[in-house]
Amino acid sequence: MTLSFQRLCEIMDRKKTALREEDDMEGGGGESAAMTVVRSGLDIRSDECGSFWDDFMNVCNNADGMAELLDVPAEQIANWSSKIREMVSKIEAADDEEAGSSDKKASVITTGTGME
Repeated sequence: MTLSFQRLCEIMDRKKTALREEDDMEGGGGESAAMTVVRSGLDIRSDECGSFWDDFMNVCNNADGMAELLDVPAEQIANWSSKIREMVSKIEAADDEEAGSSDKKASVITTGTGME
């Protein structure tokens, strides 16, 4: 599956709108801007296609080339991979926590009045 720039923008806009609506319902205190960006990157591809962030971090392994391309210090680029990994871990932990709380809400309690 090819990903056009337009498709990427549509995915990011949809995700941003969904996060804003979710944040409005919860009364604020939602994800940071960095978490939103990382989550958008996680949602770009299906699980079968691999992670966008893994590919991005591979490209960033050439810090000197990226520094020249983006006109930023190579030292700054060298820190990106660890920041991205940290944010992905936070998002996964938050998603696991959210999934755990929804599992508790959906559990069935035996009342003892079942058919025997």
